[in-house]
Amino acid sequence: MGRENEIDEELEKIRRKKLEKLMKGSEQGAKPKLNIETGGRPVILNESNFWEVVQKNARVLVDCYADWCGPCKMLEPIFEQLAGIHQNILFGRINVDFAPKISNQFQIRSIPLMLFFKNGQVVNTLLGAQSYETIETHIKRFLS
Repeated sequence: MGRENEIDEELEKIRRKKLEKLMKGSEQGAKPKLNIETGGRPVILNESNFWEVVQKNARVLVDCYADWCGPCKMLEPIFEQLAGIHQNILFGRINVDFAPKISNQFQIRSIPLMLFFKNGQVVNTLLGAQSYETIETHIKRFLS
């Protein structure tokens, strides 16, 4: 148990340093940048971290899905592949079954749904299981 406490304390120190650095940058008027090291993999989002991630990262692409959704499962490997290629965008996935507030806020009635955020604002949506090429086209527009 003592070792776990040491690890928790060390993680807390790292978190505080990153937060201080982030706050210092925002005080200087810096635009938000990708600040979560994802290793080219989508981040799992939930109601607790959704807005923090969306607001602290300049470009975020969110895949709204559910475990029971067949088209969502077909989209998952494409989304992961694109996350590995476009590391200047934070890719996140949120299970709408466990995020009713987010689902209501964005009036999500059909999935899969991709939400494109730029500086905390939705700038595009893409509904349905799309092909790699279609999503890539939207990403290129998103980056311009």
